[in-house]
Amino acid sequence: VTPDGEARTVTGIMRPVTGEEGEVVSIFVTARDITERKRREEALQVAEGRYRALIENFPGGVFLFDEDLQYTLAGGRELRDVGLSPSDVEGGGPHDIFPAALAKELEMYFRRALNGEKNAFEQTMDGRRYFNRTLPVRDEDGTVIAGMAVAQDITEERRRKEKLERKNDLFQRAQEIANVGGWEYDLDTGALTLTDQACRIHGVSPGAEMTPERSHELYHPNDRWEAEEAFRRAVEDGVPYDVEARLITDAGEEKWIRTRGAPQQDDGRTVRVRGTIQDITDQKEREQALRTAKADAETARQEAEEASRLKSAFLANISHEIRTPLTSIIGFAELIGSEADALDLSDSPLSGYAAMIERSGKRLLETLEGVLNLSKLQSGQMKLETAPVDLNEQIRWAVQELRPKAEEKGVRLQLETGCAVAEGDEGGIQIVIRNLVSNAIKYTEQGGRIWVRSFQNEDRAVLEVEDTGIGMDPAVAESLFEPFRQASEGLNREYEGTGVGLAVTNKAVAQMDGSIEVDTEKDEGTRFTIQLPASEEHPTDGSVS
Repeated sequence: VTPDGEARTVTGIMRPVTGEEGEVVSIFVTARDITERKRREEALQVAEGRYRALIENFPGGVFLFDEDLQYTLAGGRELRDVGLSPSDVEGGGPHDIFPAALAKELEMYFRRALNGEKNAFEQTMDGRRYFNRTLPVRDEDGTVIAGMAVAQDITEERRRKEKLERKNDLFQRAQEIANVGGWEYDLDTGALTLTDQACRIHGVSPGAEMTPERSHELYHPNDRWEAEEAFRRAVEDGVPYDVEARLITDAGEEKWIRTRGAPQQDDGRTVRVRGTIQDITDQKEREQALRTAKADAETARQEAEEASRLKSAFLANISHEIRTPLTSIIGFAELIGSEADALDLSDSPLSGYAAMIERSGKRLLETLEGVLNLSKLQSGQMKLETAPVDLNEQIRWAVQELRPKAEEKGVRLQLETGCAVAEGDEGGIQIVIRNLVSNAIKYTEQGGRIWVRSFQNEDRAVLEVEDTGIGMDPAVAESLFEPFRQASEGLNREYEGTGVGLAVTNKAVAQMDGSIEVDTEKDEGTRFTIQLPASEEHPTDGSVS
């Protein structure tokens, strides 16, 4: 007790001082006034009692620490969640519980709290994220008697926040990609809220103030009434709407937009209208381009149909105007040749002229027939009706007619036919056989051979025409089925012909659901293989050889 009567608490040490003979000659005393410390300890005990119930039920972790940075009280549900009890913490310091780096950071914030400073910070431990607060604990006089640390696990909250941020970012990206924005009109406050993309579509900066009236003023005069009326009905009558209209921004840019509104009601009263606005300018331009293209296509179709009609009429006239006199020319040439032979005009060139006229006429007639057949096949005027057809019989008919030409050229024509019944058209098959055999005769030199084969291969009836003729480069063979293409071309080509025979053959085979292949080598010969659907029935006349 001091002279003025104040009681103070001291702590000290008394140590005796001895003389030469070991007797105590004096006492050395050291003392330290710990009155304030004791007061703080007592105040802290009171505070601990006051905070204990709160700390034990706190959802996070709560710690009280003294001026020596030692935990005097610990608790909270999250403390138990990590497997710690208050006794594991109390009496120790940050370095006794946490990793060194975290403990060092905690000590810094603890000292600030003891100096009367509040702080908030985040730390990561064992893969979890924690939000921490440190603050001073004061007594009734406002003196700092201890510090408090509060820790809360925000890992899941942070994950939810990041997930929400990603969703919002994706939503923003989706709005930008689709060029669509959202809006909401609150009837009670009169506030119109637009997303950033909705602002951009209106031609204003994100966050700019917008009202329904201002929005409607941007509509094209011819479309404004429809947009205003649709919005009014949504607000007053609760009727949803979907409107396409033109928008003119302050910068003068005209764009097509699609705006939709859906009223939201509460107790039968419309309280807000939510909707979207989408820039559909590109879509409208594509639709217009498509309409233009369709109109152009329709015009082209009509022109093509007219051209096809004119071509058909032209070909019909050509067929009549050329075929009739040409037949007469060929007939009279044959007659002149016969008369010349009968008169035995050996010194006269008349017989040779007649034969030349006959050959040229037949060649011209053959050309005409090929062009007409190709045109009819391409235009669909020559319809090939499928029915069971005996390939052997068709081969014999065609070869019987063409054999004299082969014999005249000194080419051996050989048949190797087996039972083969195809689903095809007799006329179409005759075109195919005659064109292929005629080609083989044309391109096979004297002494060469031609094989015409037929056989059945599972569900396909096969026709082959093979020769030992001049053949061709396989690269050239790929274009043989194009009209007016030949192995030799130009005015000085070695072999005569129009080059439509194989094109006609290809078209006829395709119309009968067949396929054609060519296998050739230059100077080695050529083989054409035709495959047609096989028929399970016999021809109606029953003639199968």
